[in-house]
Order: sequence, then C-alpha cells, then structure tokens
Amino acid sequence: MTLVLRGVVLTSGHLEVILSSCSNLKKLTIDISELPSKLQLTGTVIDVVILECVGVKEIDLHAACLRTLVCKIKNDVTFFFSFVPMLENVMVSRCFQLFKYSYIFGDHARDLPNQVKSLTLQFFADQDYFPIANPTEMKTFRKLTNLRLIPVTSHGILQIFELSRLLGDFPLLQSLTFAVFKVVSLTERTRSRRPPPSLKGHNRLKEVIYYGFDGSEIEMEFVVYILKCAIVLEQVFLSPRVLSYFSCAPHPEANASFSEEKRNSIQQKLHGQALSSKAWVIIE
Repeated sequence: MTLVLRGVVLTSGHLEVILSSCSNLKKLTIDISELPSKLQLTGTVIDVVILECVGVKEIDLHAACLRTLVCKIKNDVTFFFSFVPMLENVMVSRCFQLFKYSYIFGDHARDLPNQVKSLTLQFFADQDYFPIANPTEMKTFRKLTNLRLIPVTSHGILQIFELSRLLGDFPLLQSLTFAVFKVVSLTERTRSRRPPPSLKGHNRLKEVIYYGFDGSEIEMEFVVYILKCAIVLEQVFLSPRVLSYFSCAPHPEANASFSEEKRNSIQQKLHGQALSSKAWVIIE
C-alpha cells in the first residue's frame, strides 16, 4: 500500500510498470532520484510525494484516485492534469537555486476539475515574474478556497503582488496564507514600490495568515488593505515565525516572537481598520 523509492534512476516507462503492478498502492514517495523527462502517474495511488528529484520536464497526472500531490523538483516542470477527478490538494516547490525558473500548469490544466480547493506554491519572488509562466493561468484555479504562497524574498508582499488582481483571480477564496522566507537581496537591483492597490471588496475571504511578518511599514500596508477589502473577514493572524512546509527540519526562526511593546504597537495601528465587524487581529 506504500512505496518509497529513494536514490533510484527511473527510465522512460519504468514508473508506469511499477504502478500497474501495485494494484493496492495508496501512497507513493520518490525521493532524491533521477526521473525521465516525461513522467506519467497512473493507478490507484491516492497521495504522491516527489522530493529533491531531477530530470523530469513533464508530469502527466492520470490517476483516478489521486487526492494529494506534493512536488519539490530541481528543474522546470510542466504539469498536465489529464484525469484527476479526486484531486484536492496541490503543493509545488522549486528546490532553492540562484537562477530563474518557472512552474507551468499546462493546457490540460484549464480542464482541471472544480474540486481542487487547496494550492501551495513555494518560489523565489525576487525575479521579474510569478512562478507560473503566465500569471493569468492562475485563473485555472478559480474554484480555490485555500491558497498558500511561500515566497523566498527580500521584498514586502505589496512589492511582489498586485493584491487586487491576486484576490480577483480567486473569487471563492476563504483562506489566504503567506509564509515568507526573508533573505538578503539576491541581486543588486532594488524593486520599486507598486502604486497603492485599488480597493476592491472580496466577499468570501474569512482568514488571512501571515508567517514571517516583521511589522514593517509595507507589511502593515498589506494588512490594512486586507482589513479594508475583506467584507466577511473573521481572522487575521500575524506571526514572525517562519515555517517550512516542504522540510522536516525546523527553520532557525521557527520560534520567533514579538516583544510586548512591538505587539502593542502593531495592534494600535490596525485598530478600527477592519470593514468586517467580525474581524479579529491576532498577533503572535
């Protein structure tokens, strides 16, 4: 029911043969391995985890029972969601490298079933583009209710995202999480500030979670924007802690906390900003 492949070399068609011979397989893990350029996932597998692998350029998902896909690949990958009627959770991370890259959800993703509700993307945000080749392809996931973005960046959220567009692409979004890894700038360039985002109401967003929050001016602007645009907002959770979703090892700042003075200062600046009468701001 569980198969772990670690440190192996898979050639073309090799994985397909393995999957076809494992009629009761529920969980597949491929770790630190070399994969063929085209990989097809088939069979009865429910959970697939692919970590620290190289070589694959296309992953075709054709697994009727697949519910969760977790991928951390060392090169550019195009995903094709050919037949995944049960897929609910997608987590994608690029292994940290100091050069540009992209993840592409291919043409078949435009037919992705509506039941995919949770998407997690980890990426370097100090490049000139989002980790999907064309940002409009995010509309593939317009039915998402849970979006988790993990930028590795030296910039603030408002310098990376056009928030009105980001939220507009996910009209059904209920939970938005940022888990920010702060780094020293990877280039000598400095990113200019975006103009203030146009305020557009979002009538589904209930929860916003921000890990790696340091209370800087630009991050406070982000929180104020959320408070003013989320009509049914119930909770904003702010924490300086840094979480590692794709690693078992804890981050050095996993237990970071604000001083009482800093916490009170943030609370005072955000007091009375919320449009929703149910909104609570929790500062860890």
